[in-house]
Amino acid sequence: MTLRILFVAAIFIVCIACRKENIEPNNENKPQDTLMVEPTPADFDFNTTPESDTLNIAFVHDLNGQTITLPGGVFINAIGGIIINGTLIFENGIIDDDILNPDLNIGGTVSLKEPTFTFSASKWGITEGKVTDNIALVNKNHLQKAIDQAKYLKATTFKIDVLDAFFTITNEYYADAAIGIPSDFTMEMSENTILRVQPNNHALYMLFKIREVSNVTIRNGNLFGDRNEHDYTPVVMDNGVYSTTHEYGHCIEIKSGVNITIDNVKLANAIGDGIEISSLGFAYNPAFNPYKPSHTINIVNCIFDSNRRNNLSITDGYDIVVDSNEFLNAGINTPHSTGTAPRYGIDIEAYREKDSLGNLIYYQRARDIILKNNIEKGGANGAFIVAIGEDVTIENNSTEHSIGYTVGSGIRILKNTITSADRKMTAIFGGMDSENAAIYNNEIAYNVINNHSTGIMFWNTDTRVFGNNILDCVTGIKSVALLRNSEIYNNTIANHKELSYGIVLSNGAMDAVVVQNNNIDVQFYPVFVNEVNNATESEKGNTVTIQNNSLNGKDIYVANSNGIIIN
Repeated sequence: MTLRILFVAAIFIVCIACRKENIEPNNENKPQDTLMVEPTPADFDFNTTPESDTLNIAFVHDLNGQTITLPGGVFINAIGGIIINGTLIFENGIIDDDILNPDLNIGGTVSLKEPTFTFSASKWGITEGKVTDNIALVNKNHLQKAIDQAKYLKATTFKIDVLDAFFTITNEYYADAAIGIPSDFTMEMSENTILRVQPNNHALYMLFKIREVSNVTIRNGNLFGDRNEHDYTPVVMDNGVYSTTHEYGHCIEIKSGVNITIDNVKLANAIGDGIEISSLGFAYNPAFNPYKPSHTINIVNCIFDSNRRNNLSITDGYDIVVDSNEFLNAGINTPHSTGTAPRYGIDIEAYREKDSLGNLIYYQRARDIILKNNIEKGGANGAFIVAIGEDVTIENNSTEHSIGYTVGSGIRILKNTITSADRKMTAIFGGMDSENAAIYNNEIAYNVINNHSTGIMFWNTDTRVFGNNILDCVTGIKSVALLRNSEIYNNTIANHKELSYGIVLSNGAMDAVVVQNNNIDVQFYPVFVNEVNNATESEKGNTVTIQNNSLNGKDIYVANSNGIIIN
């Protein structure tokens, strides 16, 4: 085997470290490293490379725009140099990732020396700090070329360390403008990696897209949107819809992604969501419009902070686990932008309708989802909501704001600790006052609730509320609308402040409801029943059974109600 060394000028790499907590960009461009091209040795020509040769590249080699086809088995190794301004076509070759840069194209059958590609901002022409839109677009294009080239060269891990740069990610079609991550690929960043959205006027964009791919991991790093520098002037979006809210710009979009992990990433200040999970096609008619649901997704150990709409939205997908994350300041107003609804830490909301016969039409389905071991603080509206979803477990989280569901089946809110600073909100809520809503088989159990206006408020059908410990709330458990086939049992409610209530049932049709074995110690009414089953004659056959409770306070209060059985 022949061993050759090609001469180049040395490259000076400037690395400026930054902490993960720092979300402010540098105010000035960082100087770019300069490649000083030395003349190529006159006696060397890549076209004469022997088969199975090893070329050790020590300096810059300029191909002068040539496309060179190399023989089989050539290995190009870097010992400080690179090759620029041309194309190399390999046959079963190997190349060192240190050779690669945006001015070299690679083709043929070739792989990296190692399966890990280490990205060098200096070699890939990234300008750090605040820049023009055009320079930020160059940043995006060069990073995308590096990712695509790494994938072509069979890399499985793409590593970025020290980097703080802006990226233009908007054009006529927003998905193509995003930084795309391919299948079977790990994006490995560090706490010193900061990728920022270049400020813009687009209402719909994403920094990273994970679209119709599988087996992807994004780990570590900091992704920041442009909410505080964004231009919110109303615009016609890329899909033709007129937008005044600018709520569709996300740090990461997962659309029809399979086996996706987002681990230990900070996602902040998007005009929309930190992460949005959705799918292509419609669930109700996959033959007409191919349905590609996202599934097997893990969001773990991440920090979501001050994203303008929701910190995390899930509108379609299944087998999704959200574990051990921090959800901070969701939807808050900032000095430079106002939050936009719904402003939750996590919003699970799959769109569906009913046909003329009352059958559900599932445009989207969000199901088999677990939210566990997360922390929520400082949000504008609530912590976690299942607006529309199926088989969702919300367990062992610690929040300041409310957890609940509106339209859902198989919703389990278990073992959460919810503590408020101001006693103004309902800690846990469930259901809605509608005979036609598909709400059933739900549980609210073993939660610890402190210092809220109402501990638990729920409505509708087939709900079990049990084992909860509700302390210092104005009202412990309340249902003030439709309630059927439901149980309230084995709860502990304690509040020694004036005008405190235990369990309140009022203003609705309630049937097959059982309130039993609760331990209630309050200053006012431990059980308060008013205007239950009193609206129509048909409601007078309904029953509410109150039995075997330990009550301390005033007597049970019952007024203007029918079917109330007290044992």
